Amino acid sequence: MSAWRSTRNWAFPRLSPWLSGRPGADRRRAIINIDSSGLGSDSWPVSVAWRILDTGREGHVLIKPAPTWHGWDEEAEEIHGISRARLDRDGRAPAEAAQEIAIALRGLEVHSDAPALDQMWLDKIFADAAHLAVPALRRYGDLFPGAARRDYQALVREVGDQAADWKALADIRRLAAAVTLYERG
Repeated sequence: MSAWRSTRNWAFPRLSPWLSGRPGADRRRAIINIDSSGLGSDSWPVSVAWRILDTGREGHVLIKPAPTWHGWDEEAEEIHGISRARLDRDGRAPAEAAQEIAIALRGLEVHSDAPALDQMWLDKIFADAAHLAVPALRRYGDLFPGAARRDYQALVREVGDQAADWKALADIRRLAAAVTLYERG
């Protein structure tokens, strides 16, 4: 039993709360976004941003490269706007960043718009912090029950750019705003 919700030029089928569970009603959810030094096999994560959907609390950490991390793509730097020098100066060691991420996201259902790639980056950050549980990422689209990918992506585009000091943080703000619009329906 679905009802159609239509606002402007996008429409989402909404499932009955009794069939699908009200989004977020019985679980705490977060969105994560990770920027990297590139997409090659020698690339590594440079920044991680997250936002807890039910509280609006967010966090961000810059990652100082581990001694074995060498890949750097100038085009990636142009996209995320974080220099290698800044990471060396202001970044946290991967194990320290892993601890901060693990504490912030403990017990949360964590969503990503690129879960396979972001999971790879998280695994790399957590590699030297074996005592910490790596968050298992879920698809961002799961936050839009009954919606087609093209429809929730249109909503994200409609939300537009969000202000932030780092691209990863701006991205999660945009993704979170789209979820809020969808849920307020």
